Amino acid sequence: MSSTPTPSRNDGICATTTWARQGSTVADGNGCGYALNQLNYPMEIFIDEDRTIYVVDTSNTRIVKWTEGIPFGEIVAGKLGAGSGTA
Repeated sequence: MSSTPTPSRNDGICATTTWARQGSTVADGNGCGYALNQLNYPMEIFIDEDRTIYVVDTSNTRIVKWTEGIPFGEIVAGKLGAGSGTA
């Protein structure tokens, strides 16, 4: 007997969410680099309940916070280079 598995919705996205057909740039958009309006190899993203975006900016070894309506990010972790320390 074969059965089709029921898909799991553990992604945190509301089942009634709708998506815009056209996207818009809300972070970065100014080329690859290390300035606060640039990212270099971003790998992960998190959006909190206030619509603030946190990006793991891998090659710049930092986490950048992008607040809605602000044209550049704020470093909230990192910026001292790669390493195993807490800084």
